[in-house]
Amino acid sequence: MIKQIKDINEIEVKRNFNLGIDIKNLNLLSCIVCGGNLYLEEGNIKDNYILDGKLKCSCGKGYSVKSGILIVDEYLEKSSNEIYNNIIEDYIKETDENYILNVRKGLDWTCNKLCQINFSDKVILEIGTGLGFLLRNLYNDLDNSSIYIAIDNNIGKHIYLKSLIERSDLKKNIMFICTDFKYIPIKAKSIDLFLDYGGSSNYWFEQNDFSIKDILKYLKEDSYVGLSYILFEKFALSNFIQEENRKNFNINHIKEEISKYNFNMISEQKSDYLNKPSIYEDYFSNSEEVYSYLYFGKR
Repeated sequence: MIKQIKDINEIEVKRNFNLGIDIKNLNLLSCIVCGGNLYLEEGNIKDNYILDGKLKCSCGKGYSVKSGILIVDEYLEKSSNEIYNNIIEDYIKETDENYILNVRKGLDWTCNKLCQINFSDKVILEIGTGLGFLLRNLYNDLDNSSIYIAIDNNIGKHIYLKSLIERSDLKKNIMFICTDFKYIPIKAKSIDLFLDYGGSSNYWFEQNDFSIKDILKYLKEDSYVGLSYILFEKFALSNFIQEENRKNFNINHIKEEISKYNFNMISEQKSDYLNKPSIYEDYFSNSEEVYSYLYFGKR
């Protein structure tokens, strides 16, 4: 898996197609203020994809589309424009081999479980897509009729991932939205598969005002979930994670939260324990043990 990601990164930068907001997918979007429909006010459209422009709600709230990415909060665009061109090579070089092995095993397990689902006509929502480890591993298995909505509050990561996908030989229906997890402009009960592959855990490093409860309104009654959480076996006194946030890194709390909202587990797995941090995975110390909890279930 890591080799595949590296190989993709080394391909000469050649865009085979442009991804944007597909006109026919506007019916999935709704205003974060009033829940109303969004309409195209102005835009640069190519092959039915909005590449640049503005969406608007009748309440007056506007949303911009820039380089094919829907931006909910202009502040996020300005505050997260870091360049990620060489990050995969650096990540592989700087990260402990056992950590990378755990990542690969987790992705393999997750993709094997998710591919039990028929992706035909499914609407998929992933929060915290980041550099796209999960999306890129699932990409070839996505059906041409499925819609994959990638949510991240870092525009730089979206730009990087989008540019990689646009080098692919296969064009899939991917919608990039730059927003906070709490303000997703998607209509209620529209999602068939919800994915959280470490997105919540990374959010909880600094904030504590989000949980799976905030996503429930978007999910259909018979939807699937694929979840992966970073957990601690123990915390060092010096750990930067605030005391009130630490429950989110406890396996008992996570299992309790999942069961509270009537998900039926299909399969689960715990990764090996790790205790060697790196410059990219610096949320724990040598005196702490961390692992991943993977969950696949259905409402």
